[in-house]
Amino acid sequence: MSDSEGTSTSVPQNNENASSPDSPPPLRRSIDGIFFKFLPEKSCASESKTVVQCVKCEPKIVELKGYGNSSSNFVTHLKRRHGNDAAEEYKNHLRSIGPPNKKIKTFVKQLKIKTTQENFESEIMNFFLHSMVPLRCVEDPHFIKIFDTLNISNSGLHILSRRSLCRKIDTYYEKNKIELNENLKDAQFVCTTVDIWSGKKRSFLGVTCHWISSTDLKRVSKALACRRFKGSHTYDRISDLINEIHLEFNLNPSKIIATVTDNGSNFVKAFKMFGVKRTNIIFIEEENSVDNIDTSEFNLESNESNQFQCDVHGPSDIESILPMHFRCFAHTLNLCVTADINKVINNSDELSLVHVSVINKCNILWNLAGRPKSAEIIQNILGHTLSRSGETRWNSLYDALRQILNIKKNISNLNNALNINKKNCLREQDFDYIEEHLLCTAPMAEALDIMQGETNTYYGIVLPCLLALRRKIETLAKPERIWLYCKPIIDAILKSIDKRFENYLNFSSLESVNASIAAFSYPRFKKRWLTCVNIENHDKLIHFFKKAADDVISAQNTPLHLEKSPIINQTTDFFDFGSSSSASTDYDLPNTGYSHR
Repeated sequence: MSDSEGTSTSVPQNNENASSPDSPPPLRRSIDGIFFKFLPEKSCASESKTVVQCVKCEPKIVELKGYGNSSSNFVTHLKRRHGNDAAEEYKNHLRSIGPPNKKIKTFVKQLKIKTTQENFESEIMNFFLHSMVPLRCVEDPHFIKIFDTLNISNSGLHILSRRSLCRKIDTYYEKNKIELNENLKDAQFVCTTVDIWSGKKRSFLGVTCHWISSTDLKRVSKALACRRFKGSHTYDRISDLINEIHLEFNLNPSKIIATVTDNGSNFVKAFKMFGVKRTNIIFIEEENSVDNIDTSEFNLESNESNQFQCDVHGPSDIESILPMHFRCFAHTLNLCVTADINKVINNSDELSLVHVSVINKCNILWNLAGRPKSAEIIQNILGHTLSRSGETRWNSLYDALRQILNIKKNISNLNNALNINKKNCLREQDFDYIEEHLLCTAPMAEALDIMQGETNTYYGIVLPCLLALRRKIETLAKPERIWLYCKPIIDAILKSIDKRFENYLNFSSLESVNASIAAFSYPRFKKRWLTCVNIENHDKLIHFFKKAADDVISAQNTPLHLEKSPIINQTTDFFDFGSSSSASTDYDLPNTGYSHR
């Protein structure tokens, strides 16, 4: 049976897709052995799938798939493999077979779009907002032609102008702002984050807001502002702008638990000068205490049964008041592995000589990977390109060095192909250093990935993450472990963690108590992390959690029932807290009144 015969007999006909009841669809009528051969055994009538073999590629067997009456895959193949002339010949062949399906053509002409002009304009506006394309594209002739082809005028629709699009976006902004203000009224407490960045010679200040929904306990995050920041980024101008944005949404320091920023000196000074200070916290003493726990060792400026409120008025000479300040934990970890490690490397002549030499050799490869000609050579030899490290995130340097280590077996061929001078080639001892450097910094890289996560990253993860990280670094720093190069780096990381996170790891400060309560409240950890804490602090930390839970229960009129438990990602084995005799201590944690169905 010939291909044309197979075409006419192998597929049941559908009146909706054919000119007459006895003729095959137009696409399959074109598969007559001139350009393509029909493969009936691989085609499927129910799915309208047509599988063909390209005649021009013979004797090589090249199979293609088409769906319905669309020949775009076939045309694309001809154009890519055999040139534009072959594609045009095939198109002319399609035209010579006969007119396109009249029913489909009539359907397109009679198509009525069931939507209003307002909804149509809203969809266009959403496209521009989410795709970030220039607004002028709405008046681009090719953009308009898309809708003209669909004859939207038959449905009484028309494309809005750029001016109308701008007005609609402004209205949408005001509407969202009103809705956001209403949502913030219902939130009892919120947390804000502030950052400043520059791009294309312009600076911006962004503020986001986060709170826990009272209905389902899910975290809600919204952007409050993205403002141009002209001039110098001084602490007083930063303070004024943050305060202005907070007041715009009726947020004050008594409602904002804290504002999170990076460790920039301008941010630190702004909150030091204008933020809520420990001296501005009013303690409200309660008569009832629980369990008679001795908390005199804790530097809480009051006993454990005290609550605190913020004096939002502050000193009389301060015009703008900011909330309490939290330094971003991910950014602080980043400083541990960059600024603090670099100091140690620079202070050690032997380590500095090796480190700088290796990084310079890697930079040569990374620079070549950014040039078109050498990038093709790298792609051909390795099968992939080389990623260069970024300037702001240390994780990218870790990943780039790990990629360099993985190409060790191909480095000779790569050096020869790129004509790299012998003195600039990576040698065996260079790879030994890279491997050792990656080994001692791997826990930091994993911790940073966790801290920078988009989901399942809450305040309750901070303390377990720090304790697990410190435990891993302490294991690497054991005397029996032999290091050729990186022993100073490991010691520096351990000292840096203890210094920069002292308030969270000494368990004698208000920050450490709050972080402990958050960690106990996180179902993923509960009290597992206590094995990394001195046993004399266990009872005190548990007591603070019980007190906080009792306060929540007494304030909650009715228990909150969740339809399902929160999804918790437990694929990582980073959180290894070890085991000890204290791990089996059975603490009686209170019932918080929250249940999961």
